[in-house]
Amino acid sequence: MKKSWLFKLGASALALSLMAACGDTEEETPEENEQQQEEQKQDEQQMEEDKKDEMENDEDMKQEENQKEEENMDKEEEKMNEDDNMQQGDKEGNTNNTDDDMND
Repeated sequence: MKKSWLFKLGASALALSLMAACGDTEEETPEENEQQQEEQKQDEQQMEEDKKDEMENDEDMKQEENQKEEENMDKEEEKMNEDDNMQQGDKEGNTNNTDDDMND
């Protein structure tokens, strides 16, 4: 009976000493807090700068796309005008041919 009593007491003492020796303190030193706060501020600033850069890039890309669309529209209008001019030329040519046919 003495052995089991000593065993229980010894095991409890061992567990208590291990917990005390290996336990982690949750308190941080003020220096660590300041460093973490500075790092957080730097990260936030970097994220804000990245967002601004992305927005500027998006705006630039949109402007380029709009310019390309305008150029394409201008080209299409020019083509349509050329086609209209060609059709008008064909019609005038056809009316001239019919006049020539009548005179023969």
